[in-house]
Amino acid sequence: MAVAVDVGKEASAPGLSAEYKKTRPGAMFAFAIGTMSDSMEGGLINTLFPVIAQALSLEVGALGTLSSMSKWARMIFGTLWAIAGDKYGRKKIMFWMTGIWGVWTAAAGLAQNFTQLLILYTIGAIGTVAAEPIQNGLMVDMFDEEERGKAYGTLRTIGVAAGLVLTPLIGQLANWPTPENGWRIGMFIMGGLSLVSGILLQIFL
Repeated sequence: MAVAVDVGKEASAPGLSAEYKKTRPGAMFAFAIGTMSDSMEGGLINTLFPVIAQALSLEVGALGTLSSMSKWARMIFGTLWAIAGDKYGRKKIMFWMTGIWGVWTAAAGLAQNFTQLLILYTIGAIGTVAAEPIQNGLMVDMFDEEERGKAYGTLRTIGVAAGLVLTPLIGQLANWPTPENGWRIGMFIMGGLSLVSGILLQIFL
């Protein structure tokens, strides 16, 4: 005898694409903003490290420590957030971890020493890395099989293009408004982009 099984809304991919047809352009825009924030993350630390080091009196080795934090976060927490998304709902995890969690990244711009910067930046990175694995799962729900390749490619292109455009712009923050505070503005922008991404996801998903 056949047994009916309720697999839940997100697992019912064939019926979901139709529901998302009207709102998925907005969701893709939200994904793009999140991707831009992710692209800025490593670029800001690497590009502006000389002024960060000057402002906080850091040694050169601090750059390696900061740069490695996002990679460790991606390796450890990327899979965990994907599992949490499957269990508790991808939209919910995406909203909190890549949206609201952006306040930690913004808070890193207020750091007064290396310890504060390391802690706040690392906490921010732990949330930021949730974007890519959960986006991949959501896009399976949002697009039919024949459309997914184009959607993935579009999002990846946006991410690469954003990196190419944002990297030189980030460099300008080394002198604006002052060499000591430009990197802080960059952190505020990164955190703000994450928050905007989370709000848009709430609206369009």
